[in-house]
Amino acid sequence: MIRPLDDGRKRIQCVEVLGKDNNNLLLISVYLPSTGSHNHYEEFLDTIDQLNEIVLKYQDTHYMIIGGDLNEDLGNIDRINKRKDYLEKFVKEAGLKYENEGKTFVKVNGEECSELDYFLHKLGRIKPTNKQVISSIMNNTSDHLSIKMKILYGISNDADCKNLTSDCTNRAIRWDKDDIDLYAAMTNEQSDAILNMPLDTLEQATSVLEQVHEFLNDAAVTCASNKPRYKAKPKLNVWSADIKLALDEMRKYYAQWVKQKNQRTQKIIYTNKD
Repeated sequence: MIRPLDDGRKRIQCVEVLGKDNNNLLLISVYLPSTGSHNHYEEFLDTIDQLNEIVLKYQDTHYMIIGGDLNEDLGNIDRINKRKDYLEKFVKEAGLKYENEGKTFVKVNGEECSELDYFLHKLGRIKPTNKQVISSIMNNTSDHLSIKMKILYGISNDADCKNLTSDCTNRAIRWDKDDIDLYAAMTNEQSDAILNMPLDTLEQATSVLEQVHEFLNDAAVTCASNKPRYKAKPKLNVWSADIKLALDEMRKYYAQWVKQKNQRTQKIIYTNKD
């Protein structure tokens, strides 16, 4: 019922949703270049041209929603530049609609300053809800606020999609197959170092977040069970309650050893400073 498409390049991702009565929906995620790069203007125009090609290709067969960071404020009439003119021309010629509902970009000091994130849509008789800017997500570490829009849309059932082939992946976490104790020990070891890092500037905060992401990913890969499930029964069952108890004890002592090691390292650092 849902499948990715090859249209677009690195800044554009397309997904097709198969609807009832062949009323298919094309979802396009886009990130237009900011003004910070050397060739941002040429890359901005090139990405718009790619979007235009996709719209022309699917406009007669699909409803469309283009969502993402456009890096231009379409609601700010005082801001005039060639990038914005090119974007507005594309929106008008493609017959796309959008709403200005509030600022979505936040400065480092917490000030909401411009509206850069949009849903550009071409939905025919489908009436979407107005775009909502969501500022209440506490764990949002981005400098952009999330946006939301709803539509009432009928999706094809399995019988309509029986001729399609798709890769179905079960992404449910098998906690009983993962080494949770080892994961906790590895993350605790890295967390002590992270907590002592400075967070005074945006660059420092970004560096800390990148390191947190890296060691969480490494711990997950190390502790996850990637082996294929062995369906046949083992000939000899060597696992026992005593072995499980011994393994649990070993992991507990390992975690204590790591903690003590970190404490000794900190004392040495403080001694050297003195």
